[in-house]
Amino acid sequence: MAIADRTRRTHAGPVDLALLPTAVKDVVTIRGSIDTSPNYVAGGELAQDWMVRTLDKGTASRDRFEVASVLENLGAQLGFSSSAARVRFSARCLRADVRTVVELLFEQLKQPALEESELTKSRDRLLASIQRGITDAGYRADVALSQAVFAPSHPNYMHDPAQEKSLVESLAIADVKQAHNATVTGSPRMVIVGDLDVEACSEMVGEIAADWTVSNDGALDPPSKVATAGQSEVDIADRDNLEVRWGHAMPITRLDENFLPAYMASFILGGNFSARLMNEVREKRGLTYGIGSGLRGVDSRYDGMWRMHVTLSQDNLDHGIKATEEVVRGFRAGGVTAEELAEKQETIAGSYQVRMATTAGLAGALLQQMEDGRPLSWVDSYVDRIRACSLERVNAAIDTHFRPDELSRVVSGTIPG
Repeated sequence: MAIADRTRRTHAGPVDLALLPTAVKDVVTIRGSIDTSPNYVAGGELAQDWMVRTLDKGTASRDRFEVASVLENLGAQLGFSSSAARVRFSARCLRADVRTVVELLFEQLKQPALEESELTKSRDRLLASIQRGITDAGYRADVALSQAVFAPSHPNYMHDPAQEKSLVESLAIADVKQAHNATVTGSPRMVIVGDLDVEACSEMVGEIAADWTVSNDGALDPPSKVATAGQSEVDIADRDNLEVRWGHAMPITRLDENFLPAYMASFILGGNFSARLMNEVREKRGLTYGIGSGLRGVDSRYDGMWRMHVTLSQDNLDHGIKATEEVVRGFRAGGVTAEELAEKQETIAGSYQVRMATTAGLAGALLQQMEDGRPLSWVDSYVDRIRACSLERVNAAIDTHFRPDELSRVVSGTIPG
């Protein structure tokens, strides 16, 4: 029976809930998310990150040691993460402990302690992470590329470390509480997969989330930055291995009919170890150990970019850049071959089928369709849709969306000379 046919999707109070019983004995996996819409120019996503880092540090009725003790005694896992425009949560526990874990999950979401001492520690950890980024050549290259491609109000725009540090230091606890309020007034979605009673789980989630009030839809209207091709350098001392990035805006979302053909094209170019860039630049010419291409930051609510990356030594910098750009021009001019397409279709389909054999993979795939606003049946049709990406469609996507002459290029590290 198809996955969608075995999944119950319902509204349990304010929660958009999907429940999938499986044959896995005793184990239950939970995935969920809430859409947000921070003020990116003012560092709203940093306040959100700061807030999320503190959700597991105690609640209004339990301190962080009690929270940790509950999870440890159950052998359960529960965590939160922040992306540009979502707060996500995940859990794994035994069937008998689902109610306890979901109660704790909503308690942490709705009533975090947000104590000043813990917030200070979380901010210090956030600032330490930013500080580490200053000497990370790959991160600095990604920052510079994002600034070349996106406007500051776009979810995919990245502040450079000095800006981030200044923004975090300017934030107050009131900003964290505002970020929390924006999260707990959004619409939660949740997937529960594993050894479960569908009716009991639906009723349980509805009871626990009954007092959740939705007043924020997390709507976004991010601008795309129309950028002309350019080159820039980020000089970092004592980083002899250089990171090079190329990219331009890809004005499609996950809901665009050209998303899968464009994704397939970028995967053929540089998605794995048998992709064209790896074959040409690493295997044949020996210029790098790491190179790739992909669509980055593409969401159902906003566009992303076509991005390439390569790590090069000082001696191979010019040769590696030239070789990479030659391959990309050939990709744009000639498209992909039927053999390349068939091979990568089987690779992607096989990887997806392996992932669907786990409760975590099933939960993640179902959540992705819910975030995209699609029917759950898309989980079952994914492999068919990958195989339906014909050579004509993939090459048409290359012709429409991949423009080497518009790529911005960034070199980061200890710049030669």
